[in-house]
Amino acid sequence: MARVAKKEVSLFGDLPKRVDKMQARAEKAMAKVQKDAEKALKRVETRAEKAAGRAEKAVDRVWKSALDMMPTRTRKAVKDLAGRIEKTAADLDRRRKRALKRAESRGKELVSDLEDRATNAREAVAERLDIASRHDLELLHRRVINLERRVPRKRARHQAAA
Repeated sequence: MARVAKKEVSLFGDLPKRVDKMQARAEKAMAKVQKDAEKALKRVETRAEKAAGRAEKAVDRVWKSALDMMPTRTRKAVKDLAGRIEKTAADLDRRRKRALKRAESRGKELVSDLEDRATNAREAVAERLDIASRHDLELLHRRVINLERRVPRKRARHQAAA
C-alpha cells in the first residue's frame, strides 16, 4: 500500500504570518525612529561646534585689533579683560558639553520610550483583536499535532474491538 503524504492544515490560517508581519513592521518603524533621533543629535552637535568656532574667531579678531590700537597702560586692562573672556569661553565650552550630554541622554530616553510605547501598542492591538501570541500559537500547534497522532491509534482500537 502506498502512503499518501498528509498535508498539515493549520487551524489558525495565516494568523502566524500576519503576526510576524506586524512584528517586522514594528521593528522597521523603531529602527527608523532610532535613525532619525541619531541624525537629530548629530545636527545639534554640529551646530554647537560651529557656533563655538565662530565665537572663538570673533574673540581673536577683537583681541588683535584692540591690542594694535591701545596705549601701554590700557593694554593691562585689556589683558585682564582677555583673561575674563577666556574664562567665559571655557565656561561656555563646559556648558556646551553638558548640554550635548543632556541632549544625548534625552534622545536615548525618547528612543527607549518610543520603543516601549510601540511594544505596548502592539500588545494592546493584539489583545483587543483577540489575536493569540506566538507562544500561544506554538502551544496550540503542538497540541493539535499530539491530537492528530492519537486519532489513528483510537480508530485502530475501535476497529479491533468491533
